[in-house]
Amino acid sequence: LRTGASVWVADVASSPIYSPAAVQVALDAGAAACAWVSVRKPGGELVAVISAHPDAPRAWPDVTRHQLERLATVTGRLM
Repeated sequence: LRTGASVWVADVASSPIYSPAAVQVALDAGAAACAWVSVRKPGGELVAVISAHPDAPRAWPDVTRHQLERLATVTGRLM
């Protein structure tokens, strides 16, 4: 997220970015997939993160990725 890149996890249980303990915490919380998108002010300052946590594994289609990234851009302009 610090680099500005969004993170898209289709299946928490099989993702290499999660430790076994983190997988269990996410699944216990009902998050089987995750997306994180940085919210930045127009000058680039990171001010927030928008995240989505569906309760079932899912692909993140391009249209969904674009919508969440657009939401983050608009939000950054308003902050």
